[in-house]
Formats: sequence, C-alpha cells, structure tokens
Amino acid sequence: MYDCHFSDTTISNDAHPVIRPHRPASTSLPATPGFRRARLTLAAPAGLAALQLNKAFAAASSLGLALVQHDNGQIDVLDLGLEEALLFARRFPELLVRYEPARPWVR
Repeated sequence: MYDCHFSDTTISNDAHPVIRPHRPASTSLPATPGFRRARLTLAAPAGLAALQLNKAFAAASSLGLALVQHDNGQIDVLDLGLEEALLFARRFPELLVRYEPARPWVR
C-alpha cells in the first residue's frame, strides 16, 4: 500500500515546471572528441517571428546555457534534455524547433 500524501511544495513544483540552468558547457563536454551533444535548433520562419527568436536567445543566455548562433539566423541551444527542449518549444510556439538528442556513438 502506498501513502498518497503530498506536501504542497511537491505538488506546486510538478504542476509548474521551470527551465533550470545546467552546469556550464565547458564542464559538460565529455572527454571523447567525437561525442555529439544534445542540440535544440531554433529558427524563425519568414515574417514576424524574428523578435521571438531574439527573445529565445535572451532567455537561453540568461539561463547560462551554451549557445551557437549561425549566419542564417538559427540558434543552437546545447546540452538540453528533452523536457527542457519541450518547455522551450511551448514557450516560443512561433519558432521552428528541432531537437537532436546526444549521440555518444556517432563520430
């Protein structure tokens, strides 16, 4: 039999998930040179979504996440988990989002 009593802090944390900063990118790199890091690519479709892309860049940089900005305007947010990537996608629905999990076997 299980005890179904939850404290108020447990329920409030589960009901409202928050993106929390990870450890710095320099310490999250593995020693193997061919390791592919988890990557969330954010892109703005043609039109007014460029402002949302700037807001997403500001949000990720304020959380201390590792970022790569491409010449075509795309942004890569590195070392995110799947749940955090989905939270970013929900926070910025106007952006085109692609998530690639970490693949340690790809060289």
